[in-house]
Amino acid sequence: NNTEIIDVLIDDLSSFKIAPRDILLVPSFANILEPAKQVTIEGLVNRPGKYFIGDDEPLSSLIKRAGGYKDNAYEFGGALFREAASNSEKQFAKLTYFDTLNFIISNLAQPGIQVSGEVVKLLSEELRSRVTSGRVVTEFNLNTISNSPNKDIILEHNDKIIIPPLQKVVYLFGDFRKPTNLNYDPNFQINDYVSMAGGLNDSAKKELIVIDPSGVSRVYKKGFLNNADVELYPGSIVYASRDISKIDGVRYAATVSPILSSLAISLASLNSISD
Repeated sequence: NNTEIIDVLIDDLSSFKIAPRDILLVPSFANILEPAKQVTIEGLVNRPGKYFIGDDEPLSSLIKRAGGYKDNAYEFGGALFREAASNSEKQFAKLTYFDTLNFIISNLAQPGIQVSGEVVKLLSEELRSRVTSGRVVTEFNLNTISNSPNKDIILEHNDKIIIPPLQKVVYLFGDFRKPTNLNYDPNFQINDYVSMAGGLNDSAKKELIVIDPSGVSRVYKKGFLNNADVELYPGSIVYASRDISKIDGVRYAATVSPILSSLAISLASLNSISD
């Protein structure tokens, strides 16, 4: 129920013991307080919460300060979300949205071009529905970082780190006959999962987007069903995009579709993270 102010000399820092709830103030000659940088780490670490970080502090240092990973932590599914990355995604989405609208408007005057209101609505809704996660794909395995220090990302103010549990599930989204979530089986190949989802609809593109739990995405073209080299992991997402040129009433949309997003960025933020 009281407060005590103690002046500590620089030379005495090594012998001075701090106590719980102590507040440390380092005065400056200009009387300007630099805002402290802090980050948040959640999920399966031993001491989750908010941490103050120093300049140029790497991710591995924070993980160690948080007590390391718990037994069921899924390092490969770890995610780092950054404000600067989210702002860049929002800016890019805004530019793409206006570029697409300008493209449509400029083509309205072309001979033989007819655009229905449904087409414009479809394209506008897809562009506006994009989710910006601000996820930065990086390495979370401490052994890998130790062997390759260049993979140890430097943290920034307000970074948010999530370490999810291991979930043995493969997610199949998009234009499947029966989109579903399936139990991960290391003996299954990608065609096994596609078959269990009922196969692709006739309107699906002949390619799949596979998103690793780490956030890395890969595109497999026609013939992927015979490709045994497609790697799937617990928490992987398999996304079948729709070929909108095959949908009645939106033929003109096929002209615009090349500049639309594949939704990989949005899906990558889902991976295997759950509360």
